[in-house]
Amino acid sequence: GPQGNRLDEALFLLSFGHVAAAEGQYARATRLVAAADAARQSLGIPWPACERAAYDMSLAKVREAMPAQAFAVTWTEGLAMAPEQAVSFALAEDTCACAWRTAGLGH
Repeated sequence: GPQGNRLDEALFLLSFGHVAAAEGQYARATRLVAAADAARQSLGIPWPACERAAYDMSLAKVREAMPAQAFAVTWTEGLAMAPEQAVSFALAEDTCACAWRTAGLGH
């Protein structure tokens, strides 16, 4: 159902955000992780444990790398994205469309 799709989108966005953070694309990672968080929050469910680890790791990395003000602005932009928009953003800028498969969502 639509709820399952929304959860898939959240996980998809998180995995792209995780890859971006690992590659040092901090603004991109922040937007994607924020959009993932917004999608997950709209469902009212917490992250599963292994995704939670990827989320925390990505967040820690971008917060450390970016000035607080820049992070706050970029995070807000990510939260404001519609899930479809965020998915397009993830795909459009990605250097390798299969990155989310190889990233393995932080397993």
